[in-house]
Amino acid sequence: MDIKRRKNDYNQIKGMACNGCVMGVTKALDEIDGIKDVKVDL
Repeated sequence: MDIKRRKNDYNQIKGMACNGCVMGVTKALDEIDGIKDVKVDL
């Protein structure tokens, strides 16, 4: 059985002020191999 560990990372990004920022950061993180289930909040 292959069990994958789930790791949560929380990072603060300064300067985000709108949904456009959220969408841009989410898209950029989604494009990185190995990153899954990206959730970005203001």
